[in-house]
Order: sequence, then C-alpha cells, then structure tokens
Amino acid sequence: MKQINLKKHNIVLFVLFIASINLYSATLQPTFPFKADFNTRVAGYLWENYPVTSLTLTNADDKAYDSLEVRFYFNGTQEEMSISGDENDTICSFGARTEIAVLYNADGYMNSLSGIREQVADTKIKRIADSYDSKSKKYCWYFPLKLTSVQFNPMQRLRIDLGWNKINPFPPYTDLLNQPPEHLPDSQDWSWGPKLRSENTLAAFEGVKYIPKDSIDSPYFFSLQTNYYVAIFRKDSLLWGFPFDWKNYYDDSFDTIPPPVPDPMTYDLIRVPFDEYEDQLIRDSANLKISPFRVNQAGYRPGDTKFFYYVGSSAPLYKIIKLDDNSTAATGTGVSTGSKASMSLKITGCTDATLEAGGTTRYILESPVYSGSIFEGTIPDLPEGKYKIVSGSAESSPFVIRHDLYNMVKDALLKFFGVNRCGDSKSWFHPPCHLQDPVTGGWHDCGDHIKEGATLSYTAAVLGLASAVFKDLDQDIYDADHSITHKTDGIPDILYEARHGADFILRSYDLAGGKPADMITSVGDFGKDHMWWGRPEDQDNMPVERGGPPRAARNEPTTDYLGKYAANLAFVSKMIRPYDPAYADRCLNASKAIYEFTLPRMDMTNTPAYSGVTDVSPDAAFACLALLWATGEQEYLDDLCYDKSIGTRGQNNPKLFQGGLFTSHDQVFYHGATNTSLTSSQAHVLWGFFRLVLDDTSFCQKLGLSENDRLSLIEKTIFNLMANLSSVALGQQSIQLPENGIWIPSVIKYELPWFTMHTQMEWMWNNYQAGNITEMYYYYDIASRIQGIELPNTPASTDWKADEVKTVLIRMMDYMLGVNPLDISMIYGAGNKNFNHPLHRASNPELKNVPGRDYSYRHLVGALASGFSPSIDSFAEHANDYHSSEVGISATTNILMPVCGLSIVDRQVAADKKYPPVLQRQLFSVSLTSVNGRISLKASRPIASVDVVSLSGRLIFCQDFCHSPKTSLAISSRGPQTLGRGIYLVRVRAVDGTLAVKRVAAVQ
Repeated sequence: MKQINLKKHNIVLFVLFIASINLYSATLQPTFPFKADFNTRVAGYLWENYPVTSLTLTNADDKAYDSLEVRFYFNGTQEEMSISGDENDTICSFGARTEIAVLYNADGYMNSLSGIREQVADTKIKRIADSYDSKSKKYCWYFPLKLTSVQFNPMQRLRIDLGWNKINPFPPYTDLLNQPPEHLPDSQDWSWGPKLRSENTLAAFEGVKYIPKDSIDSPYFFSLQTNYYVAIFRKDSLLWGFPFDWKNYYDDSFDTIPPPVPDPMTYDLIRVPFDEYEDQLIRDSANLKISPFRVNQAGYRPGDTKFFYYVGSSAPLYKIIKLDDNSTAATGTGVSTGSKASMSLKITGCTDATLEAGGTTRYILESPVYSGSIFEGTIPDLPEGKYKIVSGSAESSPFVIRHDLYNMVKDALLKFFGVNRCGDSKSWFHPPCHLQDPVTGGWHDCGDHIKEGATLSYTAAVLGLASAVFKDLDQDIYDADHSITHKTDGIPDILYEARHGADFILRSYDLAGGKPADMITSVGDFGKDHMWWGRPEDQDNMPVERGGPPRAARNEPTTDYLGKYAANLAFVSKMIRPYDPAYADRCLNASKAIYEFTLPRMDMTNTPAYSGVTDVSPDAAFACLALLWATGEQEYLDDLCYDKSIGTRGQNNPKLFQGGLFTSHDQVFYHGATNTSLTSSQAHVLWGFFRLVLDDTSFCQKLGLSENDRLSLIEKTIFNLMANLSSVALGQQSIQLPENGIWIPSVIKYELPWFTMHTQMEWMWNNYQAGNITEMYYYYDIASRIQGIELPNTPASTDWKADEVKTVLIRMMDYMLGVNPLDISMIYGAGNKNFNHPLHRASNPELKNVPGRDYSYRHLVGALASGFSPSIDSFAEHANDYHSSEVGISATTNILMPVCGLSIVDRQVAADKKYPPVLQRQLFSVSLTSVNGRISLKASRPIASVDVVSLSGRLIFCQDFCHSPKTSLAISSRGPQTLGRGIYLVRVRAVDGTLAVKRVAAVQ
C-alpha cells in the first residue's frame, strides 16, 4: 500500500471556520441565517497511513431532508491535484473511499446506506475558479458527498468516514475499519451529546489536527470543537455552513455578527453596567476609582431610613440628582460620625497557570490610598426612580428607590444556584456536566466541581424552608434555565431550585435501594478535583488524578448531612404536591425513612474540606420541623420540643424548652460563638418553627395545642433565638433586649462604622456576616409580629426593639451592597461595581492549568463575594487567594433569607414581561482600508484577536490581543507577514466574543 504523506503532497484540508463553540444558552435563536438546523462534527485521523475524515451530521430541525450534498473543502495547486502533475491538466487525481456509512435513528438503531460506496468512488473533486491565491498559487477545491437517496429525518444521525487518496480510484477495497461504532443515546458519544438547536457561532480554527482513530468516539473527544471545513447544500442551495464564498449567499449585513440579545431580567435596573463577558481589565479599571460617596448601589426602599457615607476631609454639601431628567431632588449636609476610613486596592490579573502556579501575571493595578473622616448623609423619601449623589466633582454610584428593590436582589441571587448546578440540569451558565457521576445532579460546592454533603444539604434545606415560608412572594420569573424569562417552567423559582436539590437526594436514596445507611451523600475527591482547573463540562474528559471519572462516591450517612437532606425532602413534598403529587409522595416517604434512621445516631462527618461540627441537634431538628409542617403529625412536635428522652438537658425555666431536640445538646438551642452557616442551623429552625407552625393558629389547633401552649412555645422560641443573636455580639454599640433570665446577656452588640458583629473566622468574611444579618432579620420578623401580644411570662407592654433591629439590619445590608470601605457591591451582578477575580472555575479561566479548551471570563450573577474584614486598610484581589476570592452556594444561601424577607409580596410582573430596558452589547463595527499592501483596521470596541486568511485557506496573520486590547491595527506587506495581491478574509473578534468578518482586496 502506497504511503500518503499529506505534507509531501501539500494537500491541506481547507479550514476557514468552525461552526460550533461552547456558547451555551437555551434562548439562542439561529445566530446565522441558515435555512436548516444541523449539528455537524468532523474529525480527522490516520488509518493505514491514509488520512480519514469522520463526519457526524445530526438533523436538529423539525422536518426531514432529502437530496443533500455535503461539501468538504481543501486547498491545493492545480499541479498537486492533477494526475499528470501539469498545471494545465484539469483531470484531478484526488479521490475518496467510504470506510463507514451508517444512518442512526433517534434510538440508536443503525441503518446501512446502500450505494454510498459506489457513489463516492465515482465522485471527482471540483475546483472553484475564483479562489486563486497568487501568493501560494493554490485554489480552493471541494469534494461533493451526494446523499441523493438518503431520507434524513429529524433527530437522525449520519456517520460517514471517508478515506482520502491522491490515486483515484483507490486500491482494491478492503474493510479497513471493521464494524461501525454503536451510538447509544445514554453514552458519552458526541453524536448523542447535549447540543442545542442552531448552536452556531463563527470562530477561527487553526487546522485539522489528526487524532487516534480509537479516540474519535471516546469521552475525551466528546466535546472536541471540530465543525470545520464542511457546508451542506440541497440542489445547489446552501442550507448550512460557511463555504469559502459565503458572501455569495449572505448579504453585507452579515459582516458583523452580534451575540444573541438576552432576555430581559427583572433585576436589570440594578445590574452591573457591564456585559457579562466584558474583560476583567476594563471592569477592574472602574473599581480603582473609589468614590468618596458610599451608597447602597442597588438602592433603597421607600419608607426605610436611608443612609450613606462620605469619606473626606470635611462635611459635604450634597445634592441628590434624579437621573431621568437630571433635576435636583434633594439637598443636604453630611454629619460627622467620629470615625475615619483608609483603604487602597491592589488587583492582580492573571492568565495561563500551566506555566506558573497561581497564573502568569497579566497586569497589576493599584489605587491610591483613599482616606478621611466618615460623614453620614440621609436620603429623604423620594418618588421611585434612579438617583445619584453629587458634591462638587465627586459623585456616587447610581441607585434606585423601589418598593421591590430586594425582589430584584433575590432574583439575582437565585441565578448563582443555576451557575453551580451539576448534571444535565439546564444551567444557564454551562452545558451538562459530570454525567458519569455515581449520583448526577446537585450543586457544585464552591468554585470547584466536587459535590460536598456539607454544602449540598445546607443549601437544599434552607431553599426548602424559603420555598415554604416565602411562598407568597416566590414567583415564576425564570424558566428552568435562568437566562430565559420570555417563557417560564410553571413552578415558582425558589421551589424549583429546592426541587433540584431534592432530585439529587432522591437519586441517592433510590440508588441505595431505600436504605439511608447506603446513600451517597457526596461526590468527588477533594484533592484530585483541585488538581485541575477548567470548565465543569470538560471534567468528564479528564483522567482520574485530575478529578475525572469515576469520581468518588462517598457514603457519609451522618446526621449533619442526612438531617438536612430529610428537611429538604419534607419541605419540597408539601410545596410540590399541587404540581406533581407522585413526586411529593416519593419525597415524603424518603424523608421519613431518612429521619427515622438518623435520629438515634446523632453523628457527624469530618472531611478534608469541611470539619469542626460539634452539635448535630439542629440538623435533626431541621428534619423534624419540616416533617412536622409537612405531615401535621403530633409525634414530630414531641420530638422537637417535648420528648425528654431525646432532650435530656432541659431546665425548669419558662423561657426555655423542656425537652426534645431543642434541648438534646444544651439547655439553650443556640450555636455559641459560631455563626449561622452550614454548621449551625439553629436560627433557621427556630424561625421556621415560628413562621410555619406557631404563627398559624389553625395548624396549632390541629396539633392539639391550646392557645396558652402556642404562646408559651412562641416565648421560648424568641428567647432561644435571642440567645443566638447575643452570642455573636461584638462592639461598642448595643440594643438592649428583654431580659431572658439566663446566663447569656440579652443584648445585641455591633461595631461602627460598618455595623459589624462577631465572625468566627476571616476566611470568607462576608459569609459569616451574612449569617449575622440572617439572624437579625429572623429576630426582627418575629419581634415585629408579636409586639403587643401578652406571652405567659412576658407582658404585652414589652418593647422587643423591632424597629431598632430593623434599622441596623438595613445598614448591614447596605454594607453588602456598597456602603463599605471599597465602594463595591459584594453581591455579584448587582450594584455598580463588583469584584472580578472569583476563585470559580466555570467563571474565571485565570488559573486554568491544562492546555487546550480555552475559555473567556464570564461574570457571575448571584454569588456573594468572600470579601474581607473592614478592619484592614488595604485589600489585594487575586483569584488564587482563596480566603477572599472563593464563592460558594452556602454563602449565597446565607444571604438569601434576609433578602427574601425584605422583598414585597404584592410585586407585579407584567404578563407581557415589560421589564426595565435590557443592557445590550454595542454593535461591533470594523472598517478596513488597504493601501500599498497595508491593511489598516479600526474597530468600535477593543479587539481581542485578529487573523487574516487567504481565500484558499492559508493563514496569513494571526495575533491575540487579550492582554492589551486594541481598537486599531495595521497589517503591513513588509516583513514576515506579507500580503500579496489578492482577496483576503479578515476576522476580528471583540473582547466580548462578538465577531466581524470582512473581505478586503490587497493591492501592492
């Protein structure tokens, strides 16, 4: 057999475009004006020294096609492609032979394609006359694969492998490849992979890279970007793809291809003023400008007392400007707080951690030191609208005044759970991932890809509680995919996310055969997962030592995990029943079984990622509360607060519980010096007990509780909650609460000027402060509801200080949203400025430590930044500093409840979805001029990359400007990048991914 050396014969597959990249959004409309909707994958390999092209073509349209023609493009000189070698010889020698030809039905059944082998053998390659490249003296050629007899039905897959040879016809046919592969719907085969309709975006591709034949259908190449150099025709009409002469089929308006316009979001009024793909350098430049005004960058609610700070040398005379007409809405003078502030910011941007641990430094930005006295200003009651505060040349970030302010913040927060969803879960942020996990679904832990029982169970339980308590404000804003609002899934959004957690728990329970002792509670190995940095959808292609499959199936059936898992199932069972009664029954039955298993154990799990739990009674109590509410059965009330065989530490104090899980660990149901978080759920359970049980008189009557019993339990609940809040007291400012009669002082303490309280550690400081905010809200909520009610041991005249607590609570929320030393909103996606270097693999490629599969930064929405203690006077932002850069589901969970509580119930979202104006990307326009072989380029947005390709497919020039984006460029005919006379395609990509493709004539 004669060896074919592609390099020797200089027969190069013509590569101009790749028609599919990882752009994942279920809202994508056809990005290009294709007449048909196909998914196409082409990969190359060598077999017996012959180059083979493997084509998989999927009909993603809703109709059948016949008489299709697939054109494969090449480049080469006339001399190379002819039999005689004569440049003038028009009889070409280049030909193909069919190695595999199979049509797969949607169920994987294989149909043979008769006549394809003979037809391919008789097919001649065709030259495109106007494709001549004067520099290389090559033409563009195409091989027409005619599928005249094939009826191509919706969702069928066509697999054809063609072997190429410069000798036509081929040597006598032999069955080189034996049997075609089985393409099964449940396999990791590309042809059955998660691809969207019209998932098409132009992109440059360097060329065909041959891979081992056995790897064509392997999981490693499952997501390989290989849709290059094919176009699909029907009777000479272009249906799909980009042949070299695509300008003959698409008009000039197709030169600039804007990204798809996103659906409007209900939080658009308060979203950060950058496109989600905006380069980090541009975002960071805005953060360096720390305004002397520190405002809540999301905004304020009418009726609340609205404060802001000014940091400077003297009290400012300020004006509040209404932005829609630039009118002065109010004026005022700042008042000294007696406090001072000093802060500077250093930002390190990185790239390419394959060369240097922690990433190669791309840039370092440093702000001046901003210091001065802190003055306080107030904003009067103003009409709803958007405002800013100015004094001289200084101005604040814009903010809104809206009744539904925190509804918008809530809608933003919920999107982060979608970011961290795992499995085939309709995440708006990434394609399906980790499909080979022993239990699919759930959420990724933080910025990694493991699924930890500690964070999974906490998130699932609190979301279940939120869906139950806040059912009156839980709206169906989103589809299952959070990027979609023009249609929805019919289930309220918090409930949908809580059910996503229940899905994972039920899969684990069912896999264990209904035996809680055998349940898989966590997935993945902490050490191996952290050895790899990349997108979640790619980890199934990694080796085991980098977190790839099989991932560890961890059986940790302990109370700290199972208690909260059971709580989620019970909450979801009652809330989901109107939508899916059978699913509700499964949840409830599993919850009961898990609770019965774990109650007598009262054990805990310590892992390399999470340790330190000492009290699991709140986890069992969480499950007990949820089952009490879901079933209305007396036994769960006894387990929770009466049974002295469970609670042996009860004391004869009328303001404390006498038994049950509330006294199984201590006579007071409180967390001590820890904060409300994934290891300390006491406050959640106490507040949930009040809101779901005790505040419902008819429910209490069904439980057999007298009115005095109900009021007695309310009294015990609020005093136990007060003990939790008092245990994190820290600072010189105080709010004296009613006397509790126990050793824990009944006082709230906090520190000015930033309204800080005790946090158990500096790592992820905002997470623990958010736990304090949650407790402040819980106390305010109960106190405001019982004000004026006589309790068995507390008179009706008692002042529970609800209004004072509310004022501090709002100030603590203000800190999170911008009233802080750095003038930055700590909730990603909300406010005017956010941090931009999260330790989060799906979002941030700065620490990517393997070659290939490059991706761009995409801004998170809904994550709570780790932040820093405001006691410091400088902050260094760097993705690799996990203490202050990591984000996770438990932190967003911690801030969710007070945000929901401050939202309004009667919020109206119009049926026609007339949301605030959507922030859209500016159209990317590019102008080219060519003089004396020199192409000058100007663009309307910063350029990330430019390449120039001849019409024959030769790459002339290619350069990446990601580290220093440009708006203008000159490509000269002098030097190594020579442009000969001819026609060229210039492809220019903006920093946000938008692409412009221009055709230009170069003249010497």
